[in-house]
This record gives sequence, C-alpha cells and structure tokens, in this order.
Amino acid sequence: MEAAMTAEGLNMSQAKLQKRITELKEEVAREQSLRASLEESHNTLLTRVREMESLVETERTGVCS
Repeated sequence: MEAAMTAEGLNMSQAKLQKRITELKEEVAREQSLRASLEESHNTLLTRVREMESLVETERTGVCS
C-alpha cells in the first residue's frame, strides 16, 4: 500500500515536471519567435536609416557644389 502511494506520488511529480518542461519549451519558442521578429524589424529600420543617410549625403553634396 505504501509503495503504491509512493509510486503514485512519483507519477504525479513526474507529470508536473513534464507539464513544466512543456511550458518552458513553449516559452522558449515564443521568445525565439519574438527575437527573430525584433531582429527583422531592427534590420529593416537600420536599412531605412542608411538609405536616409545616403540621401542626406547626396543632398549635402548637391548643396555644397
């Protein structure tokens, strides 16, 4: 009887740990997706800034000439 209760307790603990592992894996997946999205957004913004810098430099060169 005692062994059965201990086994049941271990099974419950294992189930809780498995649930927590699943939750953590889902969280990691969300974090990875968010990071990829932020990196893409950052790169897009950086490209726009570089384009604007180039445009400003072109305009500056035109004004100085």
